[in-house]
Amino acid sequence: MSSGGAFAAEPRALLSERVRRLCPVQNLGLIIVDEEHDQSYKQEEVPRYNGRDVAIVRAQGANAVVVVGSATPSLETRYNVEREKYKLLEMPERIESRPCRKSS
Repeated sequence: MSSGGAFAAEPRALLSERVRRLCPVQNLGLIIVDEEHDQSYKQEEVPRYNGRDVAIVRAQGANAVVVVGSATPSLETRYNVEREKYKLLEMPERIESRPCRKSS
């Protein structure tokens, strides 16, 4: 990877948590929010925000695609699917038929 980082001319992937989603990135094409229902995306201190929602707005501003993933989607996400604001893509099987992790 070149030293150009988030401002390099060619498309890049930016892996980040929370506030990094606000960084300007050239050629942003895709944001993936894994386990979108997780409470860790919610910032409780001022300024309050939900990282999932920040990612969605950020993608809209960049004309990018956002994928929110979860085996147990949030109520907001389910509502947006029902209203056809979001498109539902299902993965009925795990990749390479891997077993699910056991809960402890």
